[in-house]
Amino acid sequence: MQQAGTRITQVASAQMAARQIAREHVRAQLAGDSLHGAAMVVSDHELGQGDQEIQCILRGNRVRRFKDFDPMPVPHPTVRLS
Repeated sequence: MQQAGTRITQVASAQMAARQIAREHVRAQLAGDSLHGAAMVVSDHELGQGDQEIQCILRGNRVRRFKDFDPMPVPHPTVRLS
């Protein structure tokens, strides 16, 4: 028989592992690009007695730079006449 404290520790470990797997997968897919506005959701569902499903969804915007920034134009001084 499993104690309640052990079960909670296993669920927390499984959630942490799901987060780590999701982060590693996204890092491998980015290949040097940036990820902005990322949000991670971890959920768990009890499928039956002793069976649990852990899901981790990581969403964000992948940003890829195609060229360097163009330099900004030199500002023109302005004088207010009023």
